[in-house]
Amino acid sequence: MIIRSKRRDRFVVIGNETIRDRRLSYKARGILAYLLSLPDNWSISSQYLATVAPDGRDGVRTGLQELEQYGYLVRERIQNQETGRWGWYQVIYDRPCGKDVDNPDELSTTENGLSDDGKSGFLRKTDKEETKKRISTVTHYLEKLCTACSGNGYSLVGVDEVERCLFCDGDGTR
Repeated sequence: MIIRSKRRDRFVVIGNETIRDRRLSYKARGILAYLLSLPDNWSISSQYLATVAPDGRDGVRTGLQELEQYGYLVRERIQNQETGRWGWYQVIYDRPCGKDVDNPDELSTTENGLSDDGKSGFLRKTDKEETKKRISTVTHYLEKLCTACSGNGYSLVGVDEVERCLFCDGDGTR
């Protein structure tokens, strides 16, 4: 039996096909559900995620790697033009990206339900020109982001509360 409380506000809606994706561990599903509950344009950081749950940094990183493997997380390595430091631009999706399918179980599978190497998953395009183009697009996009909230449009107040950014009025751009 499942008993649900009355929902007043501040809840997230996640499709059943996403939360029931059997390829994902419960750890990865929990991280995905938490990330989808955050405001759009929220900056994703494994260091931050490790502070809000008892899994620790390594547990969070393995969960994020699993989400990336199955298309819920897309990462691009980018370099900050001002400091020269390298970092990650990460995007979370509520459905696997990389292939237009309605059922996640159909992603890159053979007759027996496994990919050729025995692991379920989808194939990624490795065209280097396409990757350079995406990185250039991401870098151009990042230059337009509000520096106070890093493009989130929101600032963290306390552990689980957020408020609209005062500098960009919540839209995340300069």
